[in-house]
Amino acid sequence: MKKNNISNKEWGYIFGLLKGDGYLFHDKKGRHYYLEFYLNSLRDKKVIEFIKNLLGKMKLRIQEYKDKRFNCIRIRTYSKDLYGLITKDDFTRDDNFKLGFISGFIDSDGYYSKKNSTLAIINTNLSNLKETKKFLEDLGIKSSLNKKFMSPSCKKQAYNLYISVKFISLQHLSKKITYHSGMEQLG
Repeated sequence: MKKNNISNKEWGYIFGLLKGDGYLFHDKKGRHYYLEFYLNSLRDKKVIEFIKNLLGKMKLRIQEYKDKRFNCIRIRTYSKDLYGLITKDDFTRDDNFKLGFISGFIDSDGYYSKKNSTLAIINTNLSNLKETKKFLEDLGIKSSLNKKFMSPSCKKQAYNLYISVKFISLQHLSKKITYHSGMEQLG
């Protein structure tokens, strides 16, 4: 694994995407360590392409599985080094990391509506959303965190983190924003 082949912003993106649509697993019996992302095969084509590119830049072998029942693509990579690096989590939380993290979290659990000028992340993990809100404040971006209305069929309380659309003017990595805004990203 080549850790230094990606930037701190790209590492942040991986962490953000992991918070929403991914997980780490250590199979002690089989002695396997892997990272896996579950992404929508229809809506997340750009995200799938981007995460595969990042893992490829680190010289990691990627496996892709299709789950037709849920229009889902699973991107998996086996790496004890990557598992250790992420679980150790000693990354510098500079502005680039924070920008990448927010971008990844938007691409996993967020949405952008150009028509309504709305940018938000919906998640059930309040501590993840509070951490993201703090990152946004550090970057000078306003946000608000609210309980989401729950239907009777919902088992967990979800929350909305509304983000000022000023975020779009930053050098983010979000593929959802880029795609839906029609803007080409710089750098």
